[in-house]
Amino acid sequence: MENKSKFISVTTSQEYNLFEKNRIHEHRSTENIYDPCISLNEMTQHVETIRVQPGMLLNIIKIPADKEFYMHFDIEKAPFSFECWLQGDVEYFYKNTEMNGSEKIRKGNIIFGATASGQGFCHKSAGTPVEFIQLFIDPHLLQIMLRNTLGNCSIKYHSCLYKNKHTHRFITAKMPQAVMATAKNISQCSKEHPFRNLILANKAQELLFNILMGLFLTSPECTKCSIQPEDIQKFHYIKNIIEENLHQPLSHRQIAKKAGINEFKLKTGFKELFGKTVYGYVLEKRIENAKAMLETGTKSVSDVAWDIGYTNVSHFISVFRKYYGVTPGKFLGSVRQKKTYSQISSV
Repeated sequence: MENKSKFISVTTSQEYNLFEKNRIHEHRSTENIYDPCISLNEMTQHVETIRVQPGMLLNIIKIPADKEFYMHFDIEKAPFSFECWLQGDVEYFYKNTEMNGSEKIRKGNIIFGATASGQGFCHKSAGTPVEFIQLFIDPHLLQIMLRNTLGNCSIKYHSCLYKNKHTHRFITAKMPQAVMATAKNISQCSKEHPFRNLILANKAQELLFNILMGLFLTSPECTKCSIQPEDIQKFHYIKNIIEENLHQPLSHRQIAKKAGINEFKLKTGFKELFGKTVYGYVLEKRIENAKAMLETGTKSVSDVAWDIGYTNVSHFISVFRKYYGVTPGKFLGSVRQKKTYSQISSV
């Protein structure tokens, strides 16, 4: 595939101890900041794009109520994205090796995260308009902006910022009030204003600031965390161990031995960092995998239950319904119905 991303070279400076105690050396390093390259295809006519700065892109999307469409998307060069939903809802269907499955985004939500690539499509039904603001930013640029404040990052979102190749997930949260207000200002900015692009570029910076302050960063006194910074990567390694053994989950003792920590630290640290117990995380990931399998429309409910390690299909049905509010059988039926509709509409 042809590389369409433009980039600039940004020189940054950072300080660190080099061998000798109490002696500080300045180290200069160069990082490449990429301009996000988003292929919008059928939705282009409903999108206004503003280049905020190198490595940052703002999209304003407004789709009329009478428009129904399937929009295919292809995101290159791993931009970190924020989507602020002001009106309507759209269902996303991801289809690549890093992300699979679907998610419905509604008014008042903000979805954020990054993935090395993002292919798939989204669907909007006729009857309601859709309006949302997208902000794309190169991950390196985001890291530069947050470099001196990551110590105050909310524990809840550590997994979003401290990522590795195994963790490419998007997070949906309720939009903070300040973020909602700024997103509305961007959407309602007069198209006749002679300095519209300049205003929108500044509002995009304000939007990013409000998102970071409202979701990611907390005051030092609120960041009560017993996990040392050097242990954060170890717990992400533990999470990878768990994910690689979902079919036959490991015991706390086995996980602790592999990670080189004691069981107490494993249990308390994992829950503090990820907001759920080891067992709860195993259960959640198995059900997520089951949902992704059902979304292919090619496997039966019993086959999926067996594939994720359930020997009791009734128990699987009960757990799935608890998570998603619908039985796996009804969910599979709706998936197959949508696939049939998509095939018919593409003819």
